[in-house]
Parts: sequence; C-alpha cells; structure tokens
Amino acid sequence: MIGMTIKGGTDLGQALKRVSSTVRADLLEEAVVPQADAVAELARGKTRSRRIAREIRTEVAELDDQHIDVVIGLGAKPFFAKFEEFGTQAHEVGDAGIHPGTTGKPFLRPAMDERSEIAVQQIGAAIGDALESLAVS
Repeated sequence: MIGMTIKGGTDLGQALKRVSSTVRADLLEEAVVPQADAVAELARGKTRSRRIAREIRTEVAELDDQHIDVVIGLGAKPFFAKFEEFGTQAHEVGDAGIHPGTTGKPFLRPAMDERSEIAVQQIGAAIGDALESLAVS
C-alpha cells in the first residue's frame, strides 16, 4: 500500500468549514477518489502481470468531514505482487539449492510518484469548483 497526505491551504480550509459536515465528506470523496483511480490505472499499466493488474483497486478506507483515506492496493490474491514491487533476497529453495533473488520492478510507487503532482492540483481544483458552485446556489 502507498499513501499520500494532502493538506489544503488556509483559505480552502476556511471555506470548507462553512459547509455542512456531510457536504464536506462528499466533496472530499468526489475530489480524491477519481485521482486515486487514476493512480491505480497508471499502476495497472506499469505491472508486468495481467493478474496483478486485474487486482489493483482503490477503496475508501476512512472518510469524515476532515479527511479521507483512500487505499490503492491489491486484494489478497496475487500474493506475489510484493515480489514484483520490491524484489526478493537470495534464498534457499528446498533441495533445489539457492535462488539468487530478484530485482524489484516497482509499479505502485512509480505510479504514485508520477501522478501525485497533478493529483494535488486536480483535487484542489475539484474542491474549489465545488465550493464555488455551493456559494452560487
């Protein structure tokens, strides 16, 4: 699992405080989840395994009017995804001898790194637009 914390500016925080807690939670979810989905899609394209790609998903783990935690990760299957992301050390393989280990071929972290700057911009823009439309209505 990978994570990113985004803290809004003072003006954005003050504007959010002026709307109801239910609306704040909805705004956060509507702004953040599409960006998490974009990171997941990018990660799907970076993995070498179609099986791993099928298992990459996003899930809102926690949501309230102050913050949202969205997890980008894999289901219980394929357990071997961690070996692709991080690699393995040399290890014994029963009677077969020593496996030399593998070099990691990361797909989740690079996707997050590649997408994080635009995600922050898009999240801020989505929340700003939503707050403007609430002010108008």
